[in-house]
Amino acid sequence: MAQINVTIKGASRDAKLTWNHKMKSLVGGPPNFSGSFKASPGKYVYAIVVFGNPTDPWTAAVTDGTITQNFAGHMSPSGFDTTGDTEFEVGA
Repeated sequence: MAQINVTIKGASRDAKLTWNHKMKSLVGGPPNFSGSFKASPGKYVYAIVVFGNPTDPWTAAVTDGTITQNFAGHMSPSGFDTTGDTEFEVGA
């Protein structure tokens, strides 16, 4: 089992995380959120959605301690952005 750590910065309203199409709990609050959970080795799909003021910058990182995926973006004019469905492979 690997420890998955997620950090999200700059989401001035809210942030959501799905892991294999299931919502995961995040702690903290605007503008910074984080979450940790265990995952068995295998391939997963996750998505992060952030909500804030239009054009606000945001960043996120997802890591299992070996692999880290980083994201950076800006809120759309309607006040949100997303990583889209992103693959992550947890090693043995």
